[in-house]
Amino acid sequence: TKAWGITRNPWDPSRTPGGSSGGSAAAVAAGAVPFATASDGGGSTRIPASFSGLVGFKPSHGRIADPGPSASQTAVVGALTTTVADAARHLDVAAGPDERDRVSLPRAAVTYERAIEELDVTGLRALWSADLGFAAVDAEVEELTREAAEGLVAAAGLEQVDRPVGLTDPVQTWLSSGALDLWLAIEEDMWPSSADDLTAYSALALRQTEDYPLPRYAKALRRRQVLQDDVARLFADIDVLLLPTTAVPAFPAEGPPPDEIAGQPVHPAMATPFTMLANLCWNPAVSVPAGVTAAGLPVGLQVVARRHLDEIPLRLARIVEQTRPWERLAPA
Repeated sequence: TKAWGITRNPWDPSRTPGGSSGGSAAAVAAGAVPFATASDGGGSTRIPASFSGLVGFKPSHGRIADPGPSASQTAVVGALTTTVADAARHLDVAAGPDERDRVSLPRAAVTYERAIEELDVTGLRALWSADLGFAAVDAEVEELTREAAEGLVAAAGLEQVDRPVGLTDPVQTWLSSGALDLWLAIEEDMWPSSADDLTAYSALALRQTEDYPLPRYAKALRRRQVLQDDVARLFADIDVLLLPTTAVPAFPAEGPPPDEIAGQPVHPAMATPFTMLANLCWNPAVSVPAGVTAAGLPVGLQVVARRHLDEIPLRLARIVEQTRPWERLAPA
């Protein structure tokens, strides 16, 4: 933001570490801290994980109670770590209910640190999608994540499912409904006076929802319900969705996001179109390193599972870690 200056990616200081938890990602990737908590309202844990070569875990909505004033319908508390074990340990410690959070879940019977080593995932049905049927994807990102997904399917003994994804565009759904949650996190006198201090995404989202008339708000909620129904039908046929975490590697730190991907003109939000789905539908999701581009930039594979089954994406991320180990920290 203009208020705090530019945060740079330890893998390449000319590039962004992603956001919005980019400071946390940069600190972990640089080795300044062993792990960091993060928020995730539309991908703010998984996007910086992908750009910065880290594990970024977003739990099911309610898994980690959030009783504060910023508690929302899309944002959750997550973690950025260098290993899957650290992500599991964080969840073991942080998960649990709070009476002040109306959607918080009871503590799970599973121990996540144990589950990442012992959970049997053989035969789970996995669907790979490079683009969710609507997005343009950088060629290197698609190649690296496809290879990682194929390796995971083979190593974990998953059943490969081939079917159309058939989802309502989650980007437009998030911009029209999920962004309303931003108003819970700001004071009334901060907008529009703070517009120039915000990231382009945050300012765009607030402008999108400023002075929302009730019929438009109702339409946004209906759009979100359609997406949730689409995802419910999808997960009736599969157990795991595999896809790129982002459509591009880290772009220049000064921004803006690319306006063209794979030769196609795109909206700035289409640099990161794949993470919002799990926020809108409350699914657990993890970004795990899939490799690096020819320019040395990390790329993440995203694993999304059914709601409340947080142990599954963590277990599959651990299998990726075992079969495709990555650099724990950014090269010096």
